[in-house]
Amino acid sequence: MKSVVASKQYGLEDLLGGLITQACQHAISTSSGKFSTDNIRVVKILGGGVEMSEDVQGMVVIRQSETSIHKAFNCKVAVFNSNIEMN
Repeated sequence: MKSVVASKQYGLEDLLGGLITQACQHAISTSSGKFSTDNIRVVKILGGGVEMSEDVQGMVVIRQSETSIHKAFNCKVAVFNSNIEMN
């Protein structure tokens, strides 16, 4: 993985190679054992740098909620009345 990443991002191959490997391992379906690139999403967060990159299991939504409630504690249910994030 390092040699592939180094050809495009020289100097960051140690950091990015590990993150890419982790993301690919998480994207492999446990039931079929097949890899799908649709299960990996890369999101640039404003103000962040490459050194702050991390692998997150789950879903990343970079938009603010369009409501007056922005935080809730001890929640067990989330309700969405529209699409979460369209590609």
